[in-house]
Amino acid sequence: MWRDCARPVHSRRTDLLRLFLAGLAAGVWALSCGDGDPAGPDGGARHSEFELASAPPGLEAAIAADSLWWAPGVFRLRDDGGLEIDGTYLVVFRNRADRPLEVRYDLRFLDVDGIFVDQYIPFGLPLHLPADSVQASRGSFTIRSFDLDHPGQLTTMQVVATAADPGD
Repeated sequence: MWRDCARPVHSRRTDLLRLFLAGLAAGVWALSCGDGDPAGPDGGARHSEFELASAPPGLEAAIAADSLWWAPGVFRLRDDGGLEIDGTYLVVFRNRADRPLEVRYDLRFLDVDGIFVDQYIPFGLPLHLPADSVQASRGSFTIRSFDLDHPGQLTTMQVVATAADPGD
């Protein structure tokens, strides 16, 4: 039998493996939604906001957020008709005070119209920030909503923090 030397010979098993891997890659790409891009799946930008709700007198400007980042990841439609979204976040706090402070915070999520969707309170609080220090806090969150039709409608994460003297 004559074989064309310019065309490599592949076995049927190799062709099936390539087909399987191509299908798997296409499926992963089609189902993914949390790629770390600052834009949501619908092209709308995701926003982050920081608010210090309370602090010891004279230290209202002592606590700041140097960096805020969040990315919604996997979403599921629940049996009860709601939408559940898992994601990750990172908040980098700065204590500008000359004394240690404790910080408690929660994450509040808003939709594209600025309407409250859900709140997440991280575990392991309060954070203990030494004087004149920077500390990162990261984790994962789960949001549940009956009002969202698609994860792309989730556009804003607010970090609302309170600062206090240790032990208060």
